Amino acid sequence: MIPMESTDKDKERAKLFDALGHPTRIAVLNALNERPLGFSELKRKLSIDSSGHLLHHLNKLDDLIKTDEHGKYCLSDQGRDALFVIKTVEWASKPEVKEANARIINKWKRAAAILLVALILVTIPLTNFYLAAVRENNEILYSLDAAASEQLFEIRYDIDILLYLLECNNSTDTIRYKAEAISYRADTIIYLTRELQHYTGDLKCYNLHCTFFDLYVFIVSVLNDPPSEIILELMKNNETLKEISSILGEMSVYVKQDRSIRAIPDTLIEELQMTVDKLSI
Repeated sequence: MIPMESTDKDKERAKLFDALGHPTRIAVLNALNERPLGFSELKRKLSIDSSGHLLHHLNKLDDLIKTDEHGKYCLSDQGRDALFVIKTVEWASKPEVKEANARIINKWKRAAAILLVALILVTIPLTNFYLAAVRENNEILYSLDAAASEQLFEIRYDIDILLYLLECNNSTDTIRYKAEAISYRADTIIYLTRELQHYTGDLKCYNLHCTFFDLYVFIVSVLNDPPSEIILELMKNNETLKEISSILGEMSVYVKQDRSIRAIPDTLIEELQMTVDKLSI
């Protein structure tokens, strides 16, 4: 039996490697190293069109970033350490340094250098098992599936809060803020299900992608209405939103059991599709 402490450390290593395994996330660390940035500022600086895409990368960085007292994103202590080692690796990859250290540097490709970042930060050698695992599509698939599952839980939670705010006659600004959160969640699920469909060819992922795209379009359309009409449009669709929340709750049972959105029955996905189609402006 593998000791619990060893398992926890293995998970920590895999999580850190995943965080540093995409060039966009390294670009985020570089941008935040210059100064703290709000979500919109960061989105403009990195020229990222999709809010959901950026949110996905921010969630992946997790312990490497935090928010300051003004609510802006900045580097955590671990994030600064990570960026320092990355810059050291990049410096070592320059042609003049490679020439001076040819026998050593030629043994390492950039991918291996990024693995070295994870090695230094967690102070425990990365085993061949994990090195092989991250090269397989299964590792990418697991990461996408876990992220999509988490976003499914969160969007249901956001819809329930929106329904509560509508019931309590909260201000338009408060309701608009929560509706925007739902649009961000839907946009993230759109991206994740598209990638899952790409890796698996599973029609179930494609159908979820289309369904959440329709939900996203509805929410954005409502948000583009004059402020005085936003609550009216949402209240008009109040019962349909309750149905959507109920179906998402049923889906969550299957997702929690297998930690995969691909465990959701086709009948539930079809039911969600038909319910989202009932939303109207």
